[in-house]
Amino acid sequence: MKEFKIWLAILIYADCTILPEFWYSKVDPLATHIRTVSKTICIPSSNISIDEMIARFSGKSAHTVRIKNKSTPEGYKILSLCDAGYTYTFIFTFRIQTHPEIQQVSDLSKVGNEVYHLISQLPIEDKSFNIYMDNYFSSIKLFKYLREKKIGACGTVYTNSANFPKINNENENQIERVRHRPRQTSTNAAKV
Repeated sequence: MKEFKIWLAILIYADCTILPEFWYSKVDPLATHIRTVSKTICIPSSNISIDEMIARFSGKSAHTVRIKNKSTPEGYKILSLCDAGYTYTFIFTFRIQTHPEIQQVSDLSKVGNEVYHLISQLPIEDKSFNIYMDNYFSSIKLFKYLREKKIGACGTVYTNSANFPKINNENENQIERVRHRPRQTSTNAAKV
């Protein structure tokens, strides 16, 4: 707790006369420390997921995002590499420029490069990994690139997603589930 208060004091009393290099410069020392400690404590399993987090912020900034239907709809977007509820590593995202730490791969999109940056921090030489992601991250080019690097990838897509083969979007490959209405009992009567 004492260390946290010291870091907080550093952030509050940072020299405001020096222009920041990027929007999260003031919290970067703390974020770097958290990432370093997380990587030393966590031994990732073979199945890892990538998802986005929103750090709540309702002030004015060119880097905030607004995503409807999220529990925190407005703030800074942070991409994280997680394993069983534990964040192994994360990066802050930029809306109006490319991230200075991310090496750009020409075939990948901005999001694909961010995903590969996170994945490249895993101990790939020692272990094989399968990466799970949602439709925001899924793309044919990213999956192909990860396969070339001997990294498994699995993700959701919309039926009308660009560049995905039509055979994946036909009705014969879809699984339909019949959903039954639950019985009305005293405990779930209001929900039904």
